[in-house]
Amino acid sequence: MSKWGNDLRQTFRTIATAAGVSGFDAKLLMNHSIPGVNAGYVTRHKLVEDHLRSQQQAISTVVFSALGDSLKEHKALINWLGLGG
Repeated sequence: MSKWGNDLRQTFRTIATAAGVSGFDAKLLMNHSIPGVNAGYVTRHKLVEDHLRSQQQAISTVVFSALGDSLKEHKALINWLGLGG
C-alpha cells in the first residue's frame, strides 16, 4: 500500500502548525473525529462563523508563500493551479 496519502496528511498537519492553526482546527479541516460530547457543538459553531475558512486560508497562504517565484517561472504549475489566463 502506498504511503503517499499519509504523507500528504502529515504535510498538511505540519503546515497547519506553521500557519498557527490549532490542533483542534487542523483535525476538523482534516475531517478527523473529535472525541467528547461537546465537540459537535463546537464544530457547528466554528463552521457557522467561518472560522475554519480563515484557518484554511492561513494554511494556503503559507503554502503559496513557500512557492515564491515558482508561481511566476513555471507555466505548468501555474496552469495546474488554475491561475493561467
